[in-house]
Amino acid sequence: MAAEDIPAALVTAMNTCYALVKSAPVDGKYPVGSIGTAQRSPAQAGVLVHGWDGTDNGVAPWMPGDAQLTGLGVGARWSSSFINNYNVSYPGNDERKPPIPTPPVISKPSVSIYSVYQGGVILSISDTQINCAYSVDAGTDSRAKSAGTPALIGCGKKSTPPDINQWCGPNCQIGNSLISTACASNTLPGPKPTVMCTIKPQNIAALLVYQRSFSCVSGQGEPFPCGSNTWPVGPAYNEVVVEPDTNPDIPTKEVKNTISAYYNPTGIDYPSDPRVNECGGFGTPWRSLRTGAGEGGAKKAQDLCCQVEPNSRTLLKPLTCQPAPALSPGVTSACTEIAKWNPSITNMDWPPLLALAVQSWDTPFLVGDCKTVHGEGADCGAATVVPAVCDSAVVSKFAFDHKDYVLN
Repeated sequence: MAAEDIPAALVTAMNTCYALVKSAPVDGKYPVGSIGTAQRSPAQAGVLVHGWDGTDNGVAPWMPGDAQLTGLGVGARWSSSFINNYNVSYPGNDERKPPIPTPPVISKPSVSIYSVYQGGVILSISDTQINCAYSVDAGTDSRAKSAGTPALIGCGKKSTPPDINQWCGPNCQIGNSLISTACASNTLPGPKPTVMCTIKPQNIAALLVYQRSFSCVSGQGEPFPCGSNTWPVGPAYNEVVVEPDTNPDIPTKEVKNTISAYYNPTGIDYPSDPRVNECGGFGTPWRSLRTGAGEGGAKKAQDLCCQVEPNSRTLLKPLTCQPAPALSPGVTSACTEIAKWNPSITNMDWPPLLALAVQSWDTPFLVGDCKTVHGEGADCGAATVVPAVCDSAVVSKFAFDHKDYVLN
């Protein structure tokens, strides 16, 4: 396959994988009950992604990061998620929360992912191994290794709050129903179960079933009780702990091609800029943007983190921005990671950058061409770097629309 055809082929493959999970066998798709029969990598559960979270490997991006240097969660792994159209996060009210705020929540569902504002990597399921999984964010950075052999990173108990280390099995339940055979949940029994069991890869259907109870409405439009925060602030994503799969034909310190592609989220008004360091460290919804470039604009380009109104997911008006964080071991961008790729070590050319339309819940992956990544109306010029979207000469739609904006 020609290099220029690879992104389009990957988009088709990723969207097919994303749509593979169904609640019943429809058009040859897998029903949830058939998922997780493999011991190691349940490829039928959707697309496996890792979003930038401050734990990434600053030297070798094809390897998992080891930012947890102390405490129970120490160890190199990817905290990742399966995304699929069985578990999308619909807008709506949490039954425990006040009515929908103003401005109203927009009507489209969202991909259930760690961050709808920052990018990350698409992991190759066949080249990684799953240690364990949880149907919600399980705080694996504060979890010990699992008991027994092998001792798996991120799969044991937490210290705060006190936790019970238990693999999902006879004592797991969903709602008030004890499930002893299919392992259809990952909570311990009790009046108000809050302690999570750890799900084995072969029981990955448990993740999908229980996660669905946090999604408000399923991907097929069937009503379901809403059990989480409304999705504009916190999509109902799962957590899957992943390590590279070693290649038996080469030294064990080397791994297979763990990364299939990078992804960068689009936006309702402006997409995130893959050249700008991620803003997740600020703790509130911010979008990475660059302005000040291009003819007639400010004299110097500025990398910004601009605040997003969480319900509409559009930039606050007037703009509320601050400088993007400097590059550091815990802060990165898609273009920084791509630039670190070393084909001589990975035996693989640079993985392409795809666009992820987080509110196109049926076919969210798009070819990451310049105007998709930087917004319709961007000036892509004569890009000279690979990929072109990382060229500093590109003027994004945001930069054009705010060419006179200067951070005070």
